[in-house]
Amino acid sequence: RLFSSSKSSRQLFEYFLFAAHGFLSALSSYVSNTAISGNIDAFLAMVEAAESQSRSQSENETDENEHFEPLMFEDVHALADAHSRMLNDILSACLQRASQHAYGDLLTSCLEVLLEFCTLIGDLVSRRIDENEAAAKLRTLWERWRGKVSVLVSIIFNFPPK
Repeated sequence: RLFSSSKSSRQLFEYFLFAAHGFLSALSSYVSNTAISGNIDAFLAMVEAAESQSRSQSENETDENEHFEPLMFEDVHALADAHSRMLNDILSACLQRASQHAYGDLLTSCLEVLLEFCTLIGDLVSRRIDENEAAAKLRTLWERWRGKVSVLVSIIFNFPPK
């Protein structure tokens, strides 16, 4: 059991772990819902429309003189190109815009503190660091992370609505 000799350090560890988990869950959910789902849903709707168009034209091919609209995807390469564009859109949506570069840096620094937290716990578990030293580092990491997240949250709440 980690921080068994200090109840306050144990409580801070559990609270930090809980807060970090919530932060990372919210961040991954946001990225998934905003960047990924929005682009994939639009791509799948386009593929479904192309499939419906292709099926409709296949069923109506009895009259050779009938004019058909060009297919949305002429061949598998056109579909692959559309898929590649969708993946690029997802990547672009995940990366910050130039005007949001400072916010992206702040988010990165929040994640870096969480990485240091994980490393600290790993060092404690493997006994590369003693509990007293780890407790002091834990408090320092918590204060750094809490400060960075507070600034990030206040910035996000002050974003103009879309």
